[in-house]
Amino acid sequence: MRRSNTKAMKKPKKNSPSHSSTSTPMEESVGLSLVTQPSGMPLVYISYGGRPISKKSSQRIIMKGNRRIIIYSKAYSALLKSIVPRLRKLWEDQGAPGEYGTRANPVEVEATLYAGRGVEPDLSGALETVGDVLQAAGIIENDRWIKSWDGTRVVCKHDDQLARTEIVIGVMVGQEDLY
Repeated sequence: MRRSNTKAMKKPKKNSPSHSSTSTPMEESVGLSLVTQPSGMPLVYISYGGRPISKKSSQRIIMKGNRRIIIYSKAYSALLKSIVPRLRKLWEDQGAPGEYGTRANPVEVEATLYAGRGVEPDLSGALETVGDVLQAAGIIENDRWIKSWDGTRVVCKHDDQLARTEIVIGVMVGQEDLY
């Protein structure tokens, strides 16, 4: 009998943070505001409630035809489905000012991820999620043009009611020649 090198995928436990019922993205608030910088380009302030979600935690492998493909966690998919349309509408209501996250206007992002009780999110995975949300909502053209994450951090709180993600986006003025 041959031994397989692949390990069986375990299902997450019902009480794990990815299955927590205390904070679902669909029930959370979304906010967006603009403040004009001296350069004339606005700073974008975004906030959405719920635990910071890592793009790569709890990935699932499914079969599509004869190929295995990786799909992201249910929490990640739910976040995109819930937050992105509301954020896109807020952005359009503001008049979608300026061009953000383009070759001509690379951006700097500062994200503060307030985690609730439970496991602290993986910072790099959570930042991928932030970039994906900004791109999917049409706020930045492509997350590859985020050239700085300075000041980004995870703050652990013991209250799920305080769990949220706060984002500040600004155009990197005077950096056009570097990219």
